[in-house]
Amino acid sequence: MAVYLEPYLPKRKLLIFGHVPIANALARLARSLNFSVTMIDKIASKEKFPDADVILKSIEDLGQRFNSRNTFAVIATMGERDQEYAEKLTKLDVHYIGIVAGKKRATEVFAYLISSGLSEEALSRIKAPAGIYIRSVTAEEIALSIMAEIVEISRTMNPSSIQDVSQGTIVDSPETRHSVFLDPVCGMTVDDSSEYFSSVGGQKLYFCCEGCKTTFESNPGNYVLQQNNR
Repeated sequence: MAVYLEPYLPKRKLLIFGHVPIANALARLARSLNFSVTMIDKIASKEKFPDADVILKSIEDLGQRFNSRNTFAVIATMGERDQEYAEKLTKLDVHYIGIVAGKKRATEVFAYLISSGLSEEALSRIKAPAGIYIRSVTAEEIALSIMAEIVEISRTMNPSSIQDVSQGTIVDSPETRHSVFLDPVCGMTVDDSSEYFSSVGGQKLYFCCEGCKTTFESNPGNYVLQQNNR
């Protein structure tokens, strides 16, 4: 008798808030990467977001049966209720909460959340601006930078702990047996085998290339301050 077994792994889940073109581009790309996509927006519809598996009108519609395991979220509301959504998502124990925002808006969001008494652990799961730095301009390019960040986190990091590079974040990566850092200049991840590094306050910061290292060393206080503003 022959027995055929096919392993089944649950899909990673992506929650997308908003109805702007970036949200649509995220849904398309996430679906192609085999994510289960849930759109959450008061005017969202299946017609507008054909790549979404689920359409919800509000975050409350997630319900008590919501399982946050292997779940990531992106807030693309362009300033509308983004602090509220971020705060509620931390209570749902979502692994990654990315906010599509400029640096000024991101600073305002973090200032609000800190004043609201959000814990360091909760804040560590929020990334604003969301995505890795690839000089993205179009909605599709921004979506690519965000999904690249989510995929990397889901594959190489403990997704419940996305901590500040200013605190010297290191995460064991069993695939490479190196520790993983965030380049404070461009936001890319690099491991401790990189030849480009600098020491600040007795702690090493790693860079993806000589250009980022040179940029950082020309004004290190600027990058340390940006991280501390969170």
